[in-house]
Amino acid sequence: MACTQGPGLEDYGLKAFGKVLDAAGEGKVDLVLLPEYFSGEGTTETLSGASVRLMSEKARQYRMFVAGTIGRHDPVTNRLYNSALLFNRDGEMIGCYDKIHLYGPELNQLGVTPGGSAPVFRTDFGKVGFMTCYDSWFTDVAELVALKGADILLFPNLGYDRALMHARSLDNCINILTSTRSGEYGFWDAMGRDIIKIPSKPGGDSSFKDVVQIKIANTGVLMVTIDLNAMRERHQSNQKVWLEEEILREKQRWWVE
Repeated sequence: MACTQGPGLEDYGLKAFGKVLDAAGEGKVDLVLLPEYFSGEGTTETLSGASVRLMSEKARQYRMFVAGTIGRHDPVTNRLYNSALLFNRDGEMIGCYDKIHLYGPELNQLGVTPGGSAPVFRTDFGKVGFMTCYDSWFTDVAELVALKGADILLFPNLGYDRALMHARSLDNCINILTSTRSGEYGFWDAMGRDIIKIPSKPGGDSSFKDVVQIKIANTGVLMVTIDLNAMRERHQSNQKVWLEEEILREKQRWWVE
């Protein structure tokens, strides 16, 4: 799989990420994740726009899965969403996740509509779900995607707190692949191990190997081979008590007060 970091604002856009997709495709990856709003922050388009065409064409050309987020305008409802899209090896869109926890400017200035569900999508290598940027500051999206059986959580963002990924992956026993504009790319396995900080060792028990880091069009690209069968049993298998109903009551009390 492949993920990205950068480039800076002056290079951010479809031209740079088209080159990234070519490099990932030539590297024979099965899936490449682009960052949040990869066509440019503030850019909006429909599902027939330039970003969608690029992802679809490169997925079909290299027989790989491609994911990334766009500012999506729905002409039927006239609403704007921050949508993470997934394309299969034939260039067909097989997944769409609308970001649930919106950052303040998205909600208040741009008028983006929050999503209402966290779907999981089936691929030929496993199940995939999304968590986008500010979603990571909340526990629910990652937990729900993991409970629905996702093998890997794709996390496109503009910037994020790297320390949160250890918690999200370890709490939910899920692999996380991260692409970012202003942070550092990364992969965390289902035991919360960060391949950038703790590289795999030959003959070890790591669920990743063949780590390659390159730079294309001022964009960092991380490619890694992932074992999605490693460490998939959830810690909560012996749990007999759940606190969700009490948590919901407390959340509702906070909103009222």
